[in-house]
Amino acid sequence: MVKKLVILVIIFSTLSCNKDDDQIPDKYTGTITALKNGEEWKALAFFEEINSFDETNRSSTFILTGNVIGNDGYIAEIFNVRKILSNFNIQDITSTDNQNNLGLLSAEYYTIWEGDALNDIYALDTTATNNFIQIKGYNESKAEITGIFNVSLILTRAGNNPGTPPETLEIKNGEFTVKVKREWFE
Repeated sequence: MVKKLVILVIIFSTLSCNKDDDQIPDKYTGTITALKNGEEWKALAFFEEINSFDETNRSSTFILTGNVIGNDGYIAEIFNVRKILSNFNIQDITSTDNQNNLGLLSAEYYTIWEGDALNDIYALDTTATNNFIQIKGYNESKAEITGIFNVSLILTRAGNNPGTPPETLEIKNGEFTVKVKREWFE
């Protein structure tokens, strides 16, 4: 009897240690790289679902977020594109309203001061003609997507951080790789 109990405990322990491949292990599951005003820029990234509700239907869209971690270990920069659809088409980013109910894609960029205060705020430059994102591939075995983007942003609020922030940000030749939940793309 004791022998059977020991075997059951070993089997249970082994099974409980296996990771579910569909679980994203932590917040950051990939990276974003781009040229930000002509200089190389890299951020830790994640992709998550946004549930949108209106009177007629429920739909899912997604947000790509990239965070730069400062030397102090706190988030120093936040970049995101919202309302991304799970397809491989070029999707134009056209809205400054990240909460719009029209399904329009938006983008924004923030700097964070001393780890917890919003500093500089940038919104989409809607006069720019090359604001887009495109999911280029899905790796089924890794549950990972890759894609490209370009975004032009304008300063809407300068914070208290020392120095003068640039009036515009051009985030060009952007590439991202992030893990996703399998059901989003299968």
